Amino acid sequence: MIYPQPEPTPGPVPEPMPGPVPEPVPGPVPQPVPGPIPQPIPGPI
Repeated sequence: MIYPQPEPTPGPVPEPMPGPVPEPVPGPVPQPVPGPIPQPIPGPI
């Protein structure tokens, strides 16, 4: 006696719940600190 295979009953598919997307918090942008500009040292001509 072959019993009929019960078809799998599709249950409710859990949809992915999108949580709050953390936005990147812009921190203080480090400004380039200009250092002392090296002057060209004139050598003996």
